[in-house]
Amino acid sequence: MMNSLYGKFCQHSGGAELTTVMPKDMRNKTVSRKLANFYVIEELEEEPAKTANFMWGAYITAYSRMYLYEGIVKVQNAGHEVLYCDTDSIFIKMMNDNMPLKMGEELGEWDNDRFIDIIVNTVKAYQMTSYDKWEAEFGSGLKMKKGIKATSEVEAMEKAKQADASVKSVHRSKKVACKGVPSAYMLDFLNKGEVVVRKPVKMKEAFIQKLKANVWHDVKKEMKSIYSKRNVASDGTTSSLVLNMKRNVDYSKYNSADAEGNN
Repeated sequence: MMNSLYGKFCQHSGGAELTTVMPKDMRNKTVSRKLANFYVIEELEEEPAKTANFMWGAYITAYSRMYLYEGIVKVQNAGHEVLYCDTDSIFIKMMNDNMPLKMGEELGEWDNDRFIDIIVNTVKAYQMTSYDKWEAEFGSGLKMKKGIKATSEVEAMEKAKQADASVKSVHRSKKVACKGVPSAYMLDFLNKGEVVVRKPVKMKEAFIQKLKANVWHDVKKEMKSIYSKRNVASDGTTSSLVLNMKRNVDYSKYNSADAEGNN
């Protein structure tokens, strides 16, 4: 619910709608395409959505980033090595038993997942091997759902046998994340750097992009690891981008106008 509310705060107007019924109110809207009984109605973006409040959206985003950065500073000061961070998580190498972050299930508290390794390919693309979660393969070839909690292969095998005597093997489960890539293709994408995905062209997408609808086609996804959010030095350190806001503007006329108004 909170995530949906945040989305409404930041919602822009505009966009396209596929419909068979013409809206009664066509203010700030236009029909961009018609095929059979379908219309593509495009909304001209002139004013923010009625539910929008960009100030609150910006505040929530800024507060979350500050809270995340505060957590990074705390774990660094506690002697741990920070490896990577995402929107709501920090990946660290534990150097001692001191954990300065408050763990729990309440809002704003942290959860602790343990992994034995992590490979970060690029932003929003990584794979990790779990420390205490396992998967099992049985005689039928089916895999047990993730969730066997064990700290060793022997313990995991014993728990799997209790569930089904036909267990053949167990292995640590992997957590794979790759934004924009379907889950079935994620591991191949991370290991190879590219993957070809089969996807259907849905009706709305076909009308808006003028494609043939209801057919499957191949989409090639490639890893683009160029980092452009900060300046990267030769030693790997980064610094903030600096925007050049200087413009060739004669401000004297504005100053003289202000002076006249103040007299």
